[in-house]
Amino acid sequence: MDMNIDLVHIAIENHRVTHVIVEGKEKKAPSSSIIPCIYDIAEKYPYAWIYFYRPNFISEETRDFLLQQLKHTNQFITVYAHEPLLLDESIGYVELGPFINVNYKVLYPTWRMATDGGILHASVLNNLNRWQEGDTHFGYWLNSLARTLRYEGLMCYRYHQNSQPPSYQKNQKLLYRFVKQHFKFSWLMILFFCQWKYEKQFSLAALIKSLWYRKRQIKISLEQIFQPLRQGSLVPFQLDVVIPTLGRKEYLHQVFKDISRQTLLPQKVIVVEQDPDLKATSNLPFINSVEWPFNVQHIFTHKSGACHARNKALEQTQAPWILLFDDDARLAPDTFEKMQKALEETGAYCINTAYLQEGEKEFFKPYKQWESFGAGCSIIHCSILDQCRFDEKLEHGYGEDVDFGMQIRNLGYDIIYTPQIQIRHLKAPVGGFRQPPTFPWDGDPVSPKPSPQVYYSKLKHFTSQQLKAYQWTLFFKIWKHQKFSNPFRLRKRFLKRWNASVYWAERL
Repeated sequence: MDMNIDLVHIAIENHRVTHVIVEGKEKKAPSSSIIPCIYDIAEKYPYAWIYFYRPNFISEETRDFLLQQLKHTNQFITVYAHEPLLLDESIGYVELGPFINVNYKVLYPTWRMATDGGILHASVLNNLNRWQEGDTHFGYWLNSLARTLRYEGLMCYRYHQNSQPPSYQKNQKLLYRFVKQHFKFSWLMILFFCQWKYEKQFSLAALIKSLWYRKRQIKISLEQIFQPLRQGSLVPFQLDVVIPTLGRKEYLHQVFKDISRQTLLPQKVIVVEQDPDLKATSNLPFINSVEWPFNVQHIFTHKSGACHARNKALEQTQAPWILLFDDDARLAPDTFEKMQKALEETGAYCINTAYLQEGEKEFFKPYKQWESFGAGCSIIHCSILDQCRFDEKLEHGYGEDVDFGMQIRNLGYDIIYTPQIQIRHLKAPVGGFRQPPTFPWDGDPVSPKPSPQVYYSKLKHFTSQQLKAYQWTLFFKIWKHQKFSNPFRLRKRFLKRWNASVYWAERL
């Protein structure tokens, strides 16, 4: 146990607080009700971490593991050991993001909380003004807290003590209430429809009762209470930059100039120049004609594709940190310095910066747990890249970023968004795919929808519930833009295209 961390233990048994331990001494619990007790303890010990646990199920080793994971005060980690989780697999019908299909073998980023144990800093709780203190269901409050505050910068995780898959409560009333209070109304109807169609479950009473509940919201600034626990681990900051390029000589030259003006210079810039013309040679004379203040490794290949190019470059990296970058972006001189600061403050192994096009502005300020991943604006530790590569089956299919982000999460790492670091994406009109890529399904009379690459990515990372909901949401989007179409005929045509996508995705 890290003795530099102030920790208050709150023991829970039979859904009541049994005792509180502060600095090894047992104290009288201010309340036997869990949620009011947690708020009371946070107010009394405003600089402490609040650790709740079920003594019969949570080991001291698990507690010590949680303490080792703490990097800053805006973290919230819960532990699954025994008590069934509140929201069952049906929640996959209403959220299609990366936080549903949890890898229970690692510490995984998710707002789906467990009740056997958990740790949260008092400063977060004290900023809530005893938010939803009247909740009688502890698990509902934990999930509601995590789901709501994740958008404000709270970084939420779940750990499985025994690396075993969880069991679930089958409480339709709480499930529908949760969806009504935390999602758009349309998702409530999708949940009802999908349960009826795929599970033969007609939860009309739960649906009607949920309509009486209001949407839960909270606006607080977690940026003001953010405090890193450990700093100074990245000195000196060593960085390699990976840039794939195709036909963007002028833009890439500007990128090199921007990098050369950085207050912190990289060790090496690795450029993978692609040109599918077998007679072509390099078109980047400035790489060798100019003396740059960093090493440059230039790789030329006739095989096009960002996945292949990035993988080829990753084989040549040597620095502890690798920046995945595009050839049509602009950098402020202090960008790398800001990256170092963000990595030190968050303790993250992967960050994504704001990647803004002309006219776009980013007003969000706190660090945030990110549901996306951008391969053109991310910095990643080499320990991740030793285990990850871009899936070349997704080449030219626009799904490689999502897939790579899921690989990172499934290894037990998180992706942190740093809105303070802003990179300008020019969206250059030249380059890209010079010749339209060809695919095996190009000649088919039925055009796949979605693209087989997109479906392939969904198949890898979605639960079965998410995949079914994705099919219907895609259909409804198509129907929305064809309002005068017969929905039954449209559905029939849609399923032909969907099945074509399934066919080719399984053969990628």
